Amino acid sequence: MRDEVHLSYYGELGDTQIMESTVLMTSVDTTMYTDACTECTVGQAVYNPTTAPSVESSLLAAKPAAACLGNRECLECDRTEDLFVAQADGSKLTTESLQGKIVFIDMAALYCLFPLSNVLWWMQGMGAGAVVFINTDDDVNTIAQAVVPFNPTIPAFSIGKSKGLSLVNAALKDPAMLVRSPRIVQGSAVYNPVLEPALGRQEALTIDDITGRNPEASNDGSKSKDDDNLGLIIGISVVGVVTLILLVVALAWFFKRQRALAAYNQFDMGCQTGDAFLDLFQADDNTCETVADHNTTTRVVAFEILRDV
Repeated sequence: MRDEVHLSYYGELGDTQIMESTVLMTSVDTTMYTDACTECTVGQAVYNPTTAPSVESSLLAAKPAAACLGNRECLECDRTEDLFVAQADGSKLTTESLQGKIVFIDMAALYCLFPLSNVLWWMQGMGAGAVVFINTDDDVNTIAQAVVPFNPTIPAFSIGKSKGLSLVNAALKDPAMLVRSPRIVQGSAVYNPVLEPALGRQEALTIDDITGRNPEASNDGSKSKDDDNLGLIIGISVVGVVTLILLVVALAWFFKRQRALAAYNQFDMGCQTGDAFLDLFQADDNTCETVADHNTTTRVVAFEILRDV
């Protein structure tokens, strides 16, 4: 597994895609750590999960265990289960210490542990929330590996060397320094600098607040953006149908009124009261009668004629 190092490094590989960079937020004091960043540009991994929540935690700097620190020890590294230790004091990393943490790892020290998906697999199994790989230079790259032998459920990112090492140094001196990873939606990171809440808020904005869609919709049945669009289309359709019906009714009333006015104007002036809605008609005996009376008389006469026939 270790001899895949050169084939599975990251960069522009022919069978992978280059993804847009995203932003990792930190609470570092940039006046003290001038190479650090509060909104850090980071690269994404092509094998990141389709959906993943934003993770906020203290920065945990990890380094390979002594058995994995050089090429000569790779056989021993393959046999060990404790691949990483805390950079601060060399203590063993446990599921409790890694739970939900954003872990920074310097790629220059990995040696026997490539490809990077090996590291992600181990950190995921130990309960980490995200992994940030510190590059060997100041470039920000896509972590590219066409196939990984497991199902990633936490995201991986890459950060330039100067900024990454500066953030680690700051975290070693200030363990309370916070880091927040972006959400992953439909396989890509989502970051909105306007709506993103300040670091330290444990209840961050929901995915609906940030993007208008819920990345878990396909799994938990909650409403997604597509559901919202469908509801909007149905609503607009209903309004359109109701509007059309009202328009047809209004046109029918208008034409009926015009016909009544035309008929009204044909009768004797004595039957024209000036109120077209009374619809007074001139009867055969030159008296005025209402439309209701006129229609009743007409229907009775027509019935008598039909009955005689």
